[in-house]
Amino acid sequence: MHGPWAPTAGDRCNPAKLLLDPYATAVDGQIDNHPSLYERSPHGPDPADSAGHTMLGVVTDPAFDWGDDTPPCRSYSDTVIYEAHVKGLTRTHPDVPGELRGTYAGLAHPRWSGTSPRWASPPWN
Repeated sequence: MHGPWAPTAGDRCNPAKLLLDPYATAVDGQIDNHPSLYERSPHGPDPADSAGHTMLGVVTDPAFDWGDDTPPCRSYSDTVIYEAHVKGLTRTHPDVPGELRGTYAGLAHPRWSGTSPRWASPPWN
């Protein structure tokens, strides 16, 4: 994304980093733990291209026949998207069994059942 590089003002625009289109109706690929995905340089935008290491939005056919598939029974206005780091969210929760703390299985705790969908940050992050 082209734009200002001013971290103190919250601006970290960097054309070498791909952003997933929030309106993409489909995605392809996977995210790997590659250094180009992280913006850690205190001196300016990192020139490492992240294109080969992240997911991309895919153009889809809006006339596609979804057959018997049905949309979720929850309106967008009632949807809560909860983004969390798996380990940070579950490692100290007293109701999550010790062997499940810090794991994806720890997210199955009933406390999180009211959020849909949940976005779990990668465990290496």
